[in-house]
Amino acid sequence: YIEPLVIEEFKTHVEMNILSEEISKPLFEKDVSELFDLALDSLNYIICAYRVFFNDDNSFRIMKEMLEFSSLYRYCSLPEWVDKTGLILLHFNVPTKKTELNEDEVQRFLEYVQVFRNNANPFPFSEEYLIESRRYLKNGSYGWCVNAAQICIESLVRIIYRLKRVYDDVNEEFIEKEIEEMSFMRLIKTEIPKIIGGNWNIESEKCEVGYWYNKCYHIRNRIMHSGYRPSAIEAEEAFQSAKELRNYIYGRIAAKKDIHHMFEGILKL
Repeated sequence: YIEPLVIEEFKTHVEMNILSEEISKPLFEKDVSELFDLALDSLNYIICAYRVFFNDDNSFRIMKEMLEFSSLYRYCSLPEWVDKTGLILLHFNVPTKKTELNEDEVQRFLEYVQVFRNNANPFPFSEEYLIESRRYLKNGSYGWCVNAAQICIESLVRIIYRLKRVYDDVNEEFIEKEIEEMSFMRLIKTEIPKIIGGNWNIESEKCEVGYWYNKCYHIRNRIMHSGYRPSAIEAEEAFQSAKELRNYIYGRIAAKKDIHHMFEGILKL
C-alpha cells in the first residue's frame, strides 16, 4: 500500500471591510462596485508594502480580473444592525466552450504551424504580442498589457523596414546595424511613411498613428521611465490603439499595390 502524496497548501484569506457614515441608502450596484475598487486599492497598498518590507516575491498585487467573476458582499446598517447580502459582478472573464475544429480547419492550422516554425512569415511574431497584450488586459496586468501592445507595433514596423531593405539587396549585417542604431520615432515619422504611405501625424488623435502615440506609446514611456501604474481604462485604450494602428498598417500594405512585390509569398501565408 502506497500512501497518497499530500502537498500542504497555504493561502491567505482576506475579508475587506469599509466603515463609513457617508454611504448612501439604498446601496446600488454602482455604489458596491466603487466600494469594492476602493477596498481593493487599499489592500494592494498593504500587499506592496509587505512585498518590499519582507522582500517576498511569492506575494503579488491583486487585480479583480484574477478573482472569480462574481463575489458576495454584505452591507450592515448601523445602529439597526440590519444585514443585506448581494452578489457583485467583478468582470466578464467567464470561461466559454470553444467550437470544435472541422477537418478543413485542422488541415489549414497544421500548415500554418509549419509556416510559424520555419519563420516563413515574420508577421505572426508581432501578432503574438498583441494577443499577449489582450491576455494581460483580461487578467488585470495593465502595465504588461501596455508594454506588449507597444512591442507589437515596434516589431511590426521594424519587420516592414527590414523587408524593404532586404528587397533593396542591402547586406544583412548592415541592416542589423542600421535597425539597431536608428531611433524608433525616425521609423515612424520618416521611413515607414516612405514605404507604405498614409497619414503618420503623431500630433493628431483623429488618425490611427496619433491615437496610438498618445494612448500607447506615451503611456508605455511613463511606465518604463517613471514606474507609472496605468489604470484599466488606460490599458484598454493602449491595446485598442495598437490594434487599430496594426490594422491601419496592414490596410496600407494591401492598398499600396506597388509594394506588393516586397512581400511576395508572405501575404498569402
